[in-house]
Amino acid sequence: MKHLFLFFLFFIISCSSSQVNKETPPLSNNCEVNTDCNEYNFCIKNKCVDYINHNFKSIDELNELSVGKFIIMSDNKGDSTEDKRFKNMVDWSNEIGIKFIIGLGDHVKINWPNQFLNFLETNKFWFENFYPNIADGENEYYGSGQGDWGAGKKFLEFLNFSNKKNTNLRENGVEYYSKLKIVDVTVHLIQFHFPDTPSDADIAWPQNSRDYLINTLKSINKTKNDLVIVGGHSMSGRWYQYLKKDEFDVVMQKVDLGLSATTHLFGRYKIANHDNDATLFLNTGSITRPRFSKGEGFIVVFILDNPNRIVLQYIDPTKENLEFDTRFPMFIKDISGYLEEKIIEQ
Repeated sequence: MKHLFLFFLFFIISCSSSQVNKETPPLSNNCEVNTDCNEYNFCIKNKCVDYINHNFKSIDELNELSVGKFIIMSDNKGDSTEDKRFKNMVDWSNEIGIKFIIGLGDHVKINWPNQFLNFLETNKFWFENFYPNIADGENEYYGSGQGDWGAGKKFLEFLNFSNKKNTNLRENGVEYYSKLKIVDVTVHLIQFHFPDTPSDADIAWPQNSRDYLINTLKSINKTKNDLVIVGGHSMSGRWYQYLKKDEFDVVMQKVDLGLSATTHLFGRYKIANHDNDATLFLNTGSITRPRFSKGEGFIVVFILDNPNRIVLQYIDPTKENLEFDTRFPMFIKDISGYLEEKIIEQ
């Protein structure tokens, strides 16, 4: 009787295992569709990847899986490739093949060497694909002081922004809206002018500038193929706090990534009741002038498809190679959708 019971038990387990194998096929590096992978994996570029749990193994894997990438940097104060941290950023960006660079301001500094200007003049890719925010540093460098609102527009003139076919430069010459294409994804970049000075936010960020931001956002037909990014240097990093409720609601509905700078501290600004949806607000830190020791960095953004999604990671430029940064979490966000914050293991 005992042997008969064990026989039936073995038969049931064998049948169950057989059924499971049919429902969850083994992993394959030659997949064509998601059904070639098991239930926790997606087929991306003919490779099964743990896309649900986001267990990306390395920057190299992310780079291989992505359909495009770009970087975000700020507050270099005129520093350029003479600084090894900046040089690493440039070299690593070349290695992974970025499409463009977003800047968040304070890229020049009055009475400092400002070798960054020479770098832009001699590096064709950066000159043509750098999309900076104009901040108080640019106002001070090109105008009478940090509070000389809009004087930094001469930096955009230096970069020939009026001739960019993908960019709508506002009449004030200091704010703009650019569209950048990465495969099926359109990146909508809106850069508005909100310098540190003066301390009165209604002067530093006047209502007509806020109207420009909101009206431009309303004009975008947002889909899962539209990555919307808004940048403002601002005086505290939290520029969204100065919006009226109806304006803030438009931002939360339309914007995937809200960027700021000025504090030289990388970090996320969390919005109450919106931990996993709506806009991801980030302060972009500083590539060469961090507020605290070992806080320097820049952001690499990887665009993945199936579904369209971005993976962001603040990168330590003092390392010998481009690698995951365990100082800060990784951010994974579906375009127009869910947001996850993931701790990088040592």
